Amino acid sequence: MEFLKASDTINGGAGKVYVNVDGDYQEMFYVNSFEASIELEKEEFKALGSRVMQHKVVGWSGSGSMNVSYMTSKFRDLIFGPGKYTSTGILPEFTLVGTNEDVQSSVGTQRVRITGVLLNGVDVFRLDKEAGILDEDLEFTFTGVELEDKFSAPA
Repeated sequence: MEFLKASDTINGGAGKVYVNVDGDYQEMFYVNSFEASIELEKEEFKALGSRVMQHKVVGWSGSGSMNVSYMTSKFRDLIFGPGKYTSTGILPEFTLVGTNEDVQSSVGTQRVRITGVLLNGVDVFRLDKEAGILDEDLEFTFTGVELEDKFSAPA
């Protein structure tokens, strides 16, 4: 009888996230948690002579969030750095790449490229006398996604 081995499950902290803004590709080693999801937009449809309400997918919307250690100015710079959105009205889209890569698991690596990323906002400045370590939550939307590498079946 086959069963799932604990070693094949994915460790939630075994992976990396990378950001690419205007060709500057960097590992985001300061990410504490990261998630992105797609919500399908549906319309209802009821056919003549049928009592069942059917649904048709007519679009999708991508959004996500990440919690990062408060130690990078990269995202503040995108919005209110010199020559950026607050002074020019232009907010650059960027790309995020997330990788699950638990070397203990036999399912291998999953890599997802998320494009057309736009931040919903950023903290301008933070202080908290009660916090030993400062972090911040960033929410975003995106318009493209590609599964570059897929998990395989467990060995």
